[in-house]
Amino acid sequence: MSAPGLVTPNLTVTSVSGGQSSAYIAANYPSDFLVFALVCIDDPSCTPKDKKLVQQVSDRIGREFIATAEDDVIIHTMLDLEQYLGQRIDWVVGDSFDTVAREKGAGCQTSSTGTARLR
Repeated sequence: MSAPGLVTPNLTVTSVSGGQSSAYIAANYPSDFLVFALVCIDDPSCTPKDKKLVQQVSDRIGREFIATAEDDVIIHTMLDLEQYLGQRIDWVVGDSFDTVAREKGAGCQTSSTGTARLR
């Protein structure tokens, strides 16, 4: 809530996903913030083979990155899009998909390896 007489600027946020539509919107309709929501998973067998890419993602999200169900191309696209636009993209993460499925359980089952799968 603003103090009386204090002008609060209207800020705009664009969610980018690595797809063509969100990249087009980000490139043609500038906003104050760009946000990429990364869904992480805990299955080490899904970790990208490119260790540099894993480190870049870890640096972006501020914690250890194990894996995502996203194709590695999407991760590269997000890094390239940031360079193309000349604007920082903020990466956000929550609990891993596996943790949410294990703790909340609705609509998911967890395999013997602990990886969550939709029913």
